[in-house]
Amino acid sequence: MRNEGERAVAVGAALRWVGNPGTVAAVLVLAFNDRVGKHAWPGPVTGKVSDLMWMVVSPPVLALLLTPVLRLRGDWPASRIWRKGSTSARSVR
Repeated sequence: MRNEGERAVAVGAALRWVGNPGTVAAVLVLAFNDRVGKHAWPGPVTGKVSDLMWMVVSPPVLALLLTPVLRLRGDWPASRIWRKGSTSARSVR
């Protein structure tokens, strides 16, 4: 590992993304929809709400899970993988 500080920066960025109010709200809507909404109002709308919330929730969770893996592989410096404002991980290399 090149620099322990880089890893901390990357994990911190992923944690900030997971803790973002939009992500937290999406988790709450997803939990409510799955526990209450699908039983109280079965139909296609509750299914689409779940699909949409999973699309909002899954990228930050995957980022949080993949940051240590990518860092251990040594492909890119971890601080550059999730750099704010970058469009892709390879473009900042």
